[in-house]
Amino acid sequence: GYEFVGWYDGTTELSTDITYSYTAPNEAKTISAKFRKLAVAEPRIVSFSASATEIDLGQSVTFDVEVENAELNDVVFKIGEEVISNPWKTAEGGVYTITANLEGTTPKSVVVTVYAATVFFDNTNSEWAEIYAYCWDEGATIKNADWPGIQLVDPVDNLYAYKTIQPYDSIIFNHG
Repeated sequence: GYEFVGWYDGTTELSTDITYSYTAPNEAKTISAKFRKLAVAEPRIVSFSASATEIDLGQSVTFDVEVENAELNDVVFKIGEEVISNPWKTAEGGVYTITANLEGTTPKSVVVTVYAATVFFDNTNSEWAEIYAYCWDEGATIKNADWPGIQLVDPVDNLYAYKTIQPYDSIIFNHG
């Protein structure tokens, strides 16, 4: 892990050759061989990204990772401690933090939100000033918010989209 630098008398360089011939004087003298540590190219993950950070259930995400001083085959993709495949296909709605791990390096991560459902409301006939989506499951044990629900914004051609990671049984669109 070290390389030879040279032979020195204190701070004075005498030679950089491995072999050095020296005629000793009548007084004590110290000659030192100096070495320096070799720079070791450490493996590292340079970048990590996903083809999408928001997807609908059943869609695939492809991960792109760039490494230095290592092989791409050495990268392991995980959700928590569970190893996943690349491309990754979702099993259920939710927010997932995916990490790219390369042994001995700091993992990099991306967050992918998987929507179990996207429901649309066409406001053309209603012409409401505000649109809310109130969702719940069959036993009303899970709901998306208190009444009137979550306000929807940024319509496209008067069409409002509500994306949810929870598959609800029922939804009411309202104007608050």
